[in-house]
Amino acid sequence: MKINKQAVEYPQITRSWKLLFSLPIYSKGQSCKTTSMDSISNMVSKNPVVVFSNSSCCISHTIRSLFSDLGVNPTVYELDEIAGGSEIEQALSQLGRNPIVPAVYIGGELVGGANEVISLHLGGSLKPKLINAGALWV
Repeated sequence: MKINKQAVEYPQITRSWKLLFSLPIYSKGQSCKTTSMDSISNMVSKNPVVVFSNSSCCISHTIRSLFSDLGVNPTVYELDEIAGGSEIEQALSQLGRNPIVPAVYIGGELVGGANEVISLHLGGSLKPKLINAGALWV
C-alpha cells in the first residue's frame, strides 16, 4: 500500500498512520497476545478518543457520526485495513468484546461498544466523560 505523504490536511489520519507503522510484525506461529495488548494500550494512551472499527460496519459508522455530531474527532483504526489488524482484533476479543467492533476507548479506558456509548449519551454522561478526557471543549 502506497501512502500519500501529502495528507497534511488530515492530521488525525496522519497521526494514526504513524502509530500503525510502529506496530510489530509477527512471523507465522509467533505469539502476539501480550504485544497486541501493549500495542492497544499504546494506541489508546496517545489519543483522548479511539475507535477500533471495520470499514464495512454500519454500527461503527453510527458511533463515528455521533462523535462527529458532538464535535469530537476520534482516532479511528479500521482493523480490516491496517497492518496487524487481525492481531488487534484477537486481543480485543480476549478482553471480552463481542461483537469486537466498535470498541471505544475514552481517556485510555475501554468504554465498550455501541450499546455502552449510546447508553452513556442518552444518560447524559458521555459529554462529561469526553470533556474529562480532553476530547471536547465546552
